[in-house]
Amino acid sequence: MPEANPMEVLDPVADVTLPEVALSPRLDTLRGKKVGILENAPGRSLSLPRIPQLLREREHAKDVVVRRKPVTSRTASREMIQELAQCDAVIASTAQ
Repeated sequence: MPEANPMEVLDPVADVTLPEVALSPRLDTLRGKKVGILENAPGRSLSLPRIPQLLREREHAKDVVVRRKPVTSRTASREMIQELAQCDAVIASTAQ
């Protein structure tokens, strides 16, 4: 009988401790605020094109910035995140 070679089994699970992050306080109003929209839908949303107009007309948002991720399965680029971080509120769109 051939001699058995020992096999090393590796555990792919890492011990990761993530810092706790507090949620930002809810805004009382969008009036006069800059609102960002991160579009993450695989196809073009039917309702999303109307949202910036509604935010301006009904909620009196000062500005609405819409950015679309080129690939839904990847994270947004550092530049996109930095730009949206300048907004008072950000809406993440994930459905059509």
